[in-house]
Amino acid sequence: MYKIIAFLLLVICIKPVAAQNNREKDVEQIKAARKSSNDAIQKHDLDGIAKPMIDDVVCTLGNGHTYVGKDSTISIFKQRFATMPDLVFVRTPFVIRISNNDTLAWEKGTWKGFRTDRKTRSTSGGNYAAMWCKRDGVWKTRSELFVALTSNYPY
Repeated sequence: MYKIIAFLLLVICIKPVAAQNNREKDVEQIKAARKSSNDAIQKHDLDGIAKPMIDDVVCTLGNGHTYVGKDSTISIFKQRFATMPDLVFVRTPFVIRISNNDTLAWEKGTWKGFRTDRKTRSTSGGNYAAMWCKRDGVWKTRSELFVALTSNYPY
């Protein structure tokens, strides 16, 4: 009888630890996906930018314009890169939370957009939030909201 009780107590104690370990791995996967996305933006690699997005991603830019769908969102990057070849955006997460059923995650952080050409040095930045969803074991961006709190260039 004592062995059964000890076993049950062990199972009850181990399950939350295992769930926490999985959530930590999920957070690390999201951080890695965000870093890859930032790297792709710096390289103006449209395929790399699109990689973490689901097909019907919703993206609200810092100016309030909303784009639905991966193709629509990527077309904005393509347009911006064509008119501003030195444009770079960086998102820096400071909170990532995984849902209790491990299918959704919430990310919040700060973002900064800037031009690297010294003659046209301009910046924009603010806060952002992102919703991630897990598809076939891979975290994908479901939606992103960017709010420009500082800006000295037009959108």
